[in-house]
Amino acid sequence: MKNKKQYINGRRLKSALNYINRNLQNNISVKALSREAFMSEPSFFRCFKLQFGITPVEYIIRQRIKVAKMMLRAADVPISEISYSSGFNNMSYFLRTFKRRTGLTPSQY
Repeated sequence: MKNKKQYINGRRLKSALNYINRNLQNNISVKALSREAFMSEPSFFRCFKLQFGITPVEYIIRQRIKVAKMMLRAADVPISEISYSSGFNNMSYFLRTFKRRTGLTPSQY
């Protein structure tokens, strides 16, 4: 029974990951993710952390930084545009988060 439950939870989490990837530039709440996975918020949060070792919010931030890094490498686009395109609504939060995660400012990267 446990394997079936793990399989179902894995499929539900995959649905949530797909939702994150499709909506990365938008505001994503744990409530929306839990609805996407057909789970209560506490159950979703617990399963996500158990499966991936990080919280859903941490996963979203990592994905957004990953997108920002790709955009910084690929094109000569203003940093403000990259910030908003990768899902950060606040430029100063983007700059702080990027530097904390990579050790470099977006300009240095």
